[in-house]
Amino acid sequence: MITRIWADLIDLWLKLGPVRRRTALAWAALPGDLVALSVMRLCGGLQPTREIPREGALPVLLVEDPRASRYLDNVPLRPYAQTLGRYILARERLPDATVRHELEHVRQWSRLGPLFLPLYGAASFLAILAGRNRYLDNTFEVAARAREAEPWLPNAREAKSR
Repeated sequence: MITRIWADLIDLWLKLGPVRRRTALAWAALPGDLVALSVMRLCGGLQPTREIPREGALPVLLVEDPRASRYLDNVPLRPYAQTLGRYILARERLPDATVRHELEHVRQWSRLGPLFLPLYGAASFLAILAGRNRYLDNTFEVAARAREAEPWLPNAREAKSR
């Protein structure tokens, strides 16, 4: 609930800014995209395999490569996939339900920008304090799992060579 209020306030602020487009891109990119680009480089120069266009924003880039496990195996919970900014890192090609889940995290990053990671951590901490699971009961994960069951197909296409 509190994250939703913050997200709405940030959306309003971005709409009112005089340089809204550049401000919105910088807000959404920092630090997620920069971390993703660093991780991709450290994992052997990973490249996006698919992209999902978004209206009024840069496309979401899926990085589906076994070398991503160099990173994914060394973060808490050893995730199947992880979203950093608008990049989705995975060890293998993701099924549509997982892509829908990760796209919700892209939306969360886009709204919260640099606040995403601290708020995600706080949501996990609050779940632990309530005697619940730090991952399954994290409000960000609950929202992402709700997207998995939706019937739409992500409009993913093969990424262009970069």
